[in-house]
Amino acid sequence: MSNQHDDSLIIRTWHEIAVTALQSRASDIHIEAGVEGTLIRADPRHVLFDIETLQLLRIASESGSLPLMLCKRANTLGSQLTNHLNTLSHSLEPLLIIFVGLVIGSLVIILYLPIFNLGQIV
Repeated sequence: MSNQHDDSLIIRTWHEIAVTALQSRASDIHIEAGVEGTLIRADPRHVLFDIETLQLLRIASESGSLPLMLCKRANTLGSQLTNHLNTLSHSLEPLLIIFVGLVIGSLVIILYLPIFNLGQIV
């Protein structure tokens, strides 16, 4: 039960970081787009946004609903990130259990091997 609580805490933390980063970057682009007059000049390298987001940004900037769309897109991308992190954590969990089992098993063998060797000497 504690493991699920820790996973949800980690996922919520990453979700909050992603939403904050996207909203911060989006507000920067909104300010730059207003100053320079076009959204393309605000983020010419398309470093942060995918094609779908860029199309939504163009449409929202033309319709005048950029802040609302940015908040909706940040929430959508945040939920997608949460889903990806959930899938990743569930995929890595069996591998981590096997790794810990191998470490503990090797420690047990390392500790008991000298005892078995002493039995052969006598």
